[in-house]
Order: sequence, then structure tokens, then C-alpha cells
Amino acid sequence: MLDAFPVVTLATAVVNQVRRRVQRDTVGDRGHEDDPRSKIRGLLRHGVEHLSPRQVAHLETALQVGDPDWELTVAWARSTTSAP
Repeated sequence: MLDAFPVVTLATAVVNQVRRRVQRDTVGDRGHEDDPRSKIRGLLRHGVEHLSPRQVAHLETALQVGDPDWELTVAWARSTTSAP
């Protein structure tokens, strides 16, 4: 039986790498406390099924504002679904 922990760890690491790269490409630095991508770091570690409606709305708003090319959105969505 395959242990899911390494897969989840890898998926989380990929989402964090994409978030940091989008942050650098968009703003040119690591980001700040009031940046939309920095505010949703914790939410990106969870699947949508584990978020409250308020958290989902916050995540969607932050991604619309802070992810102009949908790179982070796609990485997060793909990390929360099981591969075929």
C-alpha cells in the first residue's frame, strides 16, 4: 500500500514554490504581510473540502487579485485532486 504522506508533502512544496515564484515575478520581492498571496499561505495547504465558505471566498478573492496568470490557482487545484 502506498503511503500518501510523501505525495502530500511534495504537492504542498510545489504549491509553495509556485506561490513564491509568482510573488517574485509579480512584485519583485518576497512579499509582505498585506500581500494577497502571503495572506493565503495557510489556506493553500488545505483542500477546498476542508475550508469554510468564508475561507473559500477569501481564497478566491486573493487568487483573483494576486494570481494574474492563474499559475498558483492551477497548482493549488491540481494538488488538492487525486491523480488518475
